[in-house]
Amino acid sequence: MAVVRARSTPPYGLFAAVAFAVVAVAGAVIFYVMWAKATDDLQTATETANKLGTPADQQTFRQANPSADAKLTMLAQANKQLAALQDELRATKNGLAEMTAKHDSLERERGDFERQVSMANSERKSTLAQADTDRKSAADNMENMRKQLDMLSAGQGASASAKDQAVANATAAFNKIVEDMEKLRRDTVIQREEDQSTIARLNTEIRDLRQRITNMGGHGVNSDVGEADGTVIRVNGASGEVYISLAKKDRLMPGMTFTAYDPRTGVRYTSDEAAAGNGSMEVIEVGDTMSLCRITRTTANRAIQAGDLVANLVYHNDRTRKFRFTVLGNFDLDGDGVATAAERDRVILLIKGWGGQVDDQVSSQTDYLVVGGRPSAPAPVIETSDTPATEAASQPAAAAGSIADVASKEQDRYEDQVIQAKRLAIPVLNANRFLSMIGYYNTTVVRY
Repeated sequence: MAVVRARSTPPYGLFAAVAFAVVAVAGAVIFYVMWAKATDDLQTATETANKLGTPADQQTFRQANPSADAKLTMLAQANKQLAALQDELRATKNGLAEMTAKHDSLERERGDFERQVSMANSERKSTLAQADTDRKSAADNMENMRKQLDMLSAGQGASASAKDQAVANATAAFNKIVEDMEKLRRDTVIQREEDQSTIARLNTEIRDLRQRITNMGGHGVNSDVGEADGTVIRVNGASGEVYISLAKKDRLMPGMTFTAYDPRTGVRYTSDEAAAGNGSMEVIEVGDTMSLCRITRTTANRAIQAGDLVANLVYHNDRTRKFRFTVLGNFDLDGDGVATAAERDRVILLIKGWGGQVDDQVSSQTDYLVVGGRPSAPAPVIETSDTPATEAASQPAAAAGSIADVASKEQDRYEDQVIQAKRLAIPVLNANRFLSMIGYYNTTVVRY
């Protein structure tokens, strides 16, 4: 007989109790987390409030310091202005870099164009010389033909028509050569005028760029900055020896001189003091990776230190690049108080010895104008009682006038060249700055 078992009822109450317990625990955890975060936020707010003070404290502070809000507002405006100035300076530097690059590009373009013009002029001269030779040859041929015709007409029975035809042919050939030569001359003149116009345009663009670069330098970028050639590696103050980073690969030779500058200020010539740097040195031994120098001059209250920049205004370690100078006036290199033209010639030799180029006139290609003392007028001839009247009368007055004229022209040229350099934004260096920046030490006093 089958037994039927009664089904048991599921424990729904137990399930409900377990679910309720889980929910309660989860809610307690969430509540605890939120309570902890709220407690931390309250503590942070309390600390902040303690630092800032209550609204009443803040109001009391404002009443006690009525200018605080104005100062905070001014500070905020100043920060905005500072940010704007920084943006302007950044834009100015970018514009300066672009214009400098364009200036260099124009310089290269002008140099290439002038070389092309020089080659074209040489070719035109050669062509003109050849044309002259051809014209002379044609004239000689025509003269020979005329002589032959005269001989034929004199006794060899040549017909009049053959003679006239020969004369006409020779005349036509000669006229053709003359016309070709005149055309070549006209083309040469036209091409030369076009070349001069192009060079003038390039010079104008370069001059304008230089002026714009100088003007931008007045807004935070100092244009009176030279190039550093190397750095000081090590200094031995006891022995007065300095090691610099220039070596054989930089075309360095014993006897070369340099000036050391603080890397924080750079190589500057805004004043005699700035151009003097920290001191000067002379190369005594050239190595493969560095060179040994001896200190030849130190600036008061300064010292040559490791890390200083090393520079010479004329020197450049790139063989393909030469700085171009124009030198004016008289110089006193030996410190005897007398400036002479002979010592100016020594300055020119110094520049050429360093690898620089010296031009007679200032142009847009000039890098620096170096000026000494303004040329002085010759002293007048004073007649004394010891000088006989006949001897004084015999002195060549015309020669004295000629000397005075030359001196006057030199003075006018001196002033004109300085004005031209300033118009082209070319740095003008007096003797002190120039000699300091090439490390010259064989002098005690320079008076300019």
